[in-house]
Amino acid sequence: MKIDLKQLNFRECNEQNIDEILHLQDRVIASLPDKSLLRKNTVEMFCECVKSPNYSVGVWHEDTLVGIAILYYPADESEDLSHLLVSAVDTTVKSANYKLCMVDKNYRGNGLQVFLGEMLESRAKETGVKMLCATVSPDNEYSRNNMLKLGFSIDSRHEKYGSIRDVFYKII
Repeated sequence: MKIDLKQLNFRECNEQNIDEILHLQDRVIASLPDKSLLRKNTVEMFCECVKSPNYSVGVWHEDTLVGIAILYYPADESEDLSHLLVSAVDTTVKSANYKLCMVDKNYRGNGLQVFLGEMLESRAKETGVKMLCATVSPDNEYSRNNMLKLGFSIDSRHEKYGSIRDVFYKII
């Protein structure tokens, strides 16, 4: 569905939005031809993602959550994607994860993933982040292309979250 971005409401998510986020995740995963393209996150993870310093921005059309993007500040090394980088980049700079972006299938093709990525990058810069990292399934062509449109570089391939993922990074 083609839609004017002016018809959408963008706002920060909080704990009151968890059920909406879970419902969006179920809709997005159900619409995927290969369910392994997107890892299903837990209620606990989303509860963490909507709390500061993390930042989750949602997109509503009328009263329905149709998209979300999450900027995640890893609490420990196991979640810090910068440690997976093999390129000759300075991994000692402050980094954060572009953890997730989901858009309802009926709203894809409107540039929402790129727009949300730009919003996350702007927020990251405001908090002193110098590098963003992300993982994408090698088979998720749509997300891979959007990461490249956002100026991310593909670094390496690792097993992460129970499947093979490409690790992307962007110096900001």
